[in-house]
Amino acid sequence: MAYSSMEVKMRELQNENVELVTRWMALKAKDADRMNAENEDFVRMKQEKERLELFKAATDGVAQVTLGPKPRYSFSFVCYWLLFVVAVVVVVVVVVVIAQQLFSYHQLSRLRKFAGLRPGCPIGLAQRVASDGFDS
Repeated sequence: MAYSSMEVKMRELQNENVELVTRWMALKAKDADRMNAENEDFVRMKQEKERLELFKAATDGVAQVTLGPKPRYSFSFVCYWLLFVVAVVVVVVVVVVIAQQLFSYHQLSRLRKFAGLRPGCPIGLAQRVASDGFDS
């Protein structure tokens, strides 16, 4: 009888122990979830702060990075002027190429007229046909 009462007490203690461990694990899981949420908030705030600092550093310009005196012109001003100069150079080159093509076309037309060739006939073909003895 003493053995059976001890067995009953042992089973009750085991059940109570399982219940306490289950409750304790549930509390620890809640604590872990709360700490994970706080950690995510902290990481998010830290990333936002770094993003704002990088944005501020990027928008402040080159003057903040250089150690010398403040530059006379801002970086964006110089970039716009360089872009303008490159655009002007490109336009000039395009105009020169077009002028050369028009001039060579004009010379070619005059050459065709002088040689008595039709306007649509290539010069090389006309020369081959003329050398074969066929009429162009």
